[in-house]
Amino acid sequence: MASADGCFQAALLEMDLLSSGQIQSLQVYRRHQQHFSLLAEVGESFPELTFSERVVGLLHQGKAARQRNLRILPLFGPAERVIGCLVLQTRSGARLPASYTRQLTRLVSSLVRAGFTFTLDHGLRRILEKLVHTARPLEILRPLLLEMVAQLGARGAGLFVYEQESDTLRMIELISFRRPAAHLEGADFEPFTSGVPAGITPYWRQILENAGPFRLDANNPDHEHLFWPGTREWHLSENEPLAVSFPLVLGGRPMGFIGLTFSAESSPDSAALDLAAPFAQEATLALALIEMGERAREQLRRKQVEALEKVNRTIQRGLDAIAAETNQNRAVGNLLRVLSEHLDCQSSALWLYDEEKDRFSVHLVVEEGRIVTQPEEMAGRWPLERDIQWRRHIEERRLTLYRVDELVPRSAQDFFHRLGVKMVLGIPLFSGRRILGSFKMRFGETRRFTKDTLELVQALSHQATMALELIQLSRRAEELAVSSERNRLAGEIHDTVAQGLAGILTQVSAAQGWLERTSSGGPAVEA
Repeated sequence: MASADGCFQAALLEMDLLSSGQIQSLQVYRRHQQHFSLLAEVGESFPELTFSERVVGLLHQGKAARQRNLRILPLFGPAERVIGCLVLQTRSGARLPASYTRQLTRLVSSLVRAGFTFTLDHGLRRILEKLVHTARPLEILRPLLLEMVAQLGARGAGLFVYEQESDTLRMIELISFRRPAAHLEGADFEPFTSGVPAGITPYWRQILENAGPFRLDANNPDHEHLFWPGTREWHLSENEPLAVSFPLVLGGRPMGFIGLTFSAESSPDSAALDLAAPFAQEATLALALIEMGERAREQLRRKQVEALEKVNRTIQRGLDAIAAETNQNRAVGNLLRVLSEHLDCQSSALWLYDEEKDRFSVHLVVEEGRIVTQPEEMAGRWPLERDIQWRRHIEERRLTLYRVDELVPRSAQDFFHRLGVKMVLGIPLFSGRRILGSFKMRFGETRRFTKDTLELVQALSHQATMALELIQLSRRAEELAVSSERNRLAGEIHDTVAQGLAGILTQVSAAQGWLERTSSGGPAVEA
């Protein structure tokens, strides 16, 4: 919380509220559906508040409230939605002008919106650190689900894995803040831990076809046929009618889903679901590493120690590349370098997709172990004016090997032959249905890759997708903060102009009166 505290303290100092001694202490709370949790505090510390039902009701209506000697002000996000509240304790006898209060709530609202992305990033980094240092990736799944529940204000969460051989879905983790652990291990949940046929209802197919968060509402008659036997009645009896499922898919292969349950009053909006998507990416990666770990143990029994150690080192380095780097752009470059060294490729590049222009452009290149971002250093081997010419790996959403001798047009073959390239590996980077970009890796000789090698590449490129999503989320938060500041300045300019016009109108009115008195022969009054 220290970073968030520093942001709010800097904002208050800029407004001269702390230095002037008007504010004794301040707390910022972020809204989680029906309750509020402490995000940051500045000034003299006082205990975290438990808001009365009356105060919560007023805040949900967007109204200010008082509790004891504290002023409680709502904070607003997009579409005037209440995203938190500000608790002020002023010095005895101090009075804050209404203009200061409005300015303060606008500024803190923008910081809370940006702070949500900060908290999301921070939560993911904690989970990543556990994933890097644990020998059992399964151990990070529970804290990951707890983080998702906390961020979205859900009632509970379950993780289901898909077992392709038996075509069943089996629950391997279940959490809830409302029920004791013993209740979760009861007979109600036993059928799900032993496995449910995936085709028992169209639910599993719908989750995969949606390729993103899928809402299932027990109160909606049109959804009744999608519920597994007995589950709709359970959702209604527990007052958790809404279920939101996040598909876990790696390289086109379904691995399972995460299901979150919500009360009727706490339905998450689309923005909150978009922010939760990176957690699903992490769960997919953890499941992939669990599978790879199981295969690795089998390889150990077959004496393939050297190959296993190389895979483990690459996994460790790939995770370190993301977890240890605060700049997400450099983190993606580090991850591409790890992949390039593992595959021993000649050179590689990250291409980012521009949706408006429907084209890809080179963002960074890895050459001889160096990460290159300067256009003049890339131009000779990776022409910046070119778009990706071969998009089969994008269209089919899977890793694809291109043989240079089979490429068209012929001029493309000549270009690669001059560079000594015989084969290109295309790695698509998707988030749900949305294209983020592509890795392209060049090889100077014909190569064959094992299934395990390709799955390792897919798992680590999945990690790059998460990092690219965080870059976009951070950029979106910065844009929101800039927009809020721009609106504030526009309001101030409007007030200044209005005051100036009022003064001019007063002077014009006085001049007209003087002229009327002069023209009628009345005495003129000298100023």
